[in-house]
Amino acid sequence: MRAAVAIADRVYVLDDGRIVYSGAAAGFAQDEERVRALAGASAETWSQAEFS
Repeated sequence: MRAAVAIADRVYVLDDGRIVYSGAAAGFAQDEERVRALAGASAETWSQAEFS
């Protein structure tokens, strides 16, 4: 997900086929609480995956 957010202009998060969030990718990536709530992952989890 981090790679997608890094190259995207906008983010859309779907839940059961419904858009539950849409907005600028840069703002989404910087809002850790929103990322955890909507994507189910923390920055720590992402950074660990990047180095695996």
